[in-house]
Amino acid sequence: MKLLATAATVAALGFGSAVSAATVSDTKTHTVRGAAMNFAFSGLAASDGSDGTLTLVGDDMDYRTSSTEYFDLEIDGAGFGRFACVGSSATGATIIAGSTAGNSSNCDFSLDITIAGATLAGFLADGALSINLLHGSGVDQLNGAVSTVTATLSYTDATSPVPLPASSLLLVSGLGGLVAMRRRKKA
Repeated sequence: MKLLATAATVAALGFGSAVSAATVSDTKTHTVRGAAMNFAFSGLAASDGSDGTLTLVGDDMDYRTSSTEYFDLEIDGAGFGRFACVGSSATGATIIAGSTAGNSSNCDFSLDITIAGATLAGFLADGALSINLLHGSGVDQLNGAVSTVTATLSYTDATSPVPLPASSLLLVSGLGGLVAMRRRKKA
């Protein structure tokens, strides 16, 4: 039984994974009519080159009743589309699937944006990421301090695998020798 535990430990050391998930999150409260919401992330690890996801969750935001109630999404200055909630007639806006009306003018939503691996790697090259929601002029129903948007970025960081030293084979051989000597002693 101990031999099995020792072998499992050695295998775990030799075949460990270096993949690491990185998630950062920030919440902003909308307080000024038509003002932008800016999310600034810094100290970010580089991406491994695979796709990442930006999730925006809004609570009682005014994106639903007129052609000026929407937001344009920018990530590091690059446009990622115009979005609005249920019932919006915003020209050129994508209606956020699953958004729900909170009252006559506000909505709650959750929006997942996939960022292509190469694009994300370029965005994270400097260790920082800027996300902006540029509101249309009609975004004016603020409901006090409860109109919020939370931005969460999820991606796999490019953690470098830790190389095993060349002596790892000697370590395994030594452990095998100890096991063999112990067996011989018992017999």
